[in-house]
Amino acid sequence: MNFQSVFFLGIGGIGMSAIARFLKLKNVSIAGYDKTQTTLTQQLQNEGITVIYEDNPNVLSDYDCVVYTPAIPKDLKLFQEALKSQKPLWKRSQILGEISKSFKTLAIAGTHGKTTTSGMLAHLLKSSHIDCSAFIGGITKNYQSNYLLGHEPILVVEADEYDRSFLTLFPEYAIITSTDSDHLDIYKTHEGFQLGFQQFASQVQNKIYLHEHLKDFSQKINKPFDFYGITGNSNYYLKLKGSEGLTNYFDYYSPSHQIKDLELYFPGEHNLKNICAAITLALESGSSEEGIRLGIKTFQGIQRRFDIQIYEKDLIYIDDYAHHPEEISSVLSAVKKLLPNFQMIVIFQPHLFTRTRDFYKEFAVSLSIADEIILLPIYPARELSIPNVSSEIIYQQIQQKNKYLINLQEVIHFVPNLINRPSVILTVGAGDIDTIVEPLKKQLI
Repeated sequence: MNFQSVFFLGIGGIGMSAIARFLKLKNVSIAGYDKTQTTLTQQLQNEGITVIYEDNPNVLSDYDCVVYTPAIPKDLKLFQEALKSQKPLWKRSQILGEISKSFKTLAIAGTHGKTTTSGMLAHLLKSSHIDCSAFIGGITKNYQSNYLLGHEPILVVEADEYDRSFLTLFPEYAIITSTDSDHLDIYKTHEGFQLGFQQFASQVQNKIYLHEHLKDFSQKINKPFDFYGITGNSNYYLKLKGSEGLTNYFDYYSPSHQIKDLELYFPGEHNLKNICAAITLALESGSSEEGIRLGIKTFQGIQRRFDIQIYEKDLIYIDDYAHHPEEISSVLSAVKKLLPNFQMIVIFQPHLFTRTRDFYKEFAVSLSIADEIILLPIYPARELSIPNVSSEIIYQQIQQKNKYLINLQEVIHFVPNLINRPSVILTVGAGDIDTIVEPLKKQLI
């Protein structure tokens, strides 16, 4: 992988931009294309990376390698030119796999929770003066980046199951948070999805830490494993002692450690599970008790993961990336438990026609935890539309009477009319719903 210059197709993606940043720091000349300008592409430009927004195939002549994400449309002129040019053409996952070979790799996989867990693990290691590098599927608030530069040969990497990307990784240790089916456009069936995770598990060199609900899955893998959780029925577990506001207080137990009186400034059982996994692998990798304690207390979170925008006595606004029924259920259940007397308004933008088609009934059930449900049109991302698949099929399944189908542009002026304080408002989804966060925040304050 001796390239002097690399062009990225889809450089504004969270995974692509992290690799672009890594190579830039290795003194490789980097540029890329993306369809639209975003905060992230602007940050890349500020860091000296050229980003173009025009599908102009002529620009590739100046670069000796092309990296692409499977999310780009295959009829993109730049992609077609890359195919014809005979230049080395790498998938994002392939180049990540090559990079990881130079490190002791700690991989976090799972349908849910992998981004937060990756961010937590990297921060716990750095808080223990273990100077790891990290590729994270979100912007960490502690470091304001999705790529962390380290000077020790340890790499924390988010292992993405989409397009079987994680099969380019052969990590030393791994965490698997969940194996709930997703991406059935790629895997076709639940069994196919499980097989993908089984193959990933077979590539782990040392040990796998599984969430305790994966007992059945554990019977299908051939590598050493152990369980973590919050029930006390695993070898690695948390004991919740109480909560106040957004802070959880707990103790951590393992066969070799007892760390008491820990504080995490994030509510919800899902975040307790995530931090339990992160503590476990951080200790395995040499973190100190002092570093663990400091790291948990100072962890600021990931942008768009339970990202609190407004926190007032009678009005709270949270933005979250949840785009799978189980993720939505976890987030809304956490909010309901935390704020039982608050009116809950959820604004959801479905992501992908295939995911909507496969899980529309489950989405309806998850969203019904809220008191007021606003559905936006599907964000298509890489997909073409599918006949008879729209947000309407979720809408029809929702039994809650307070439900609305509106466009993204209408949300900012629509939501204030629904508020009956005390209220908590959530924007939820993985598409371009993040573009309304700041305007809605200004409207609510």
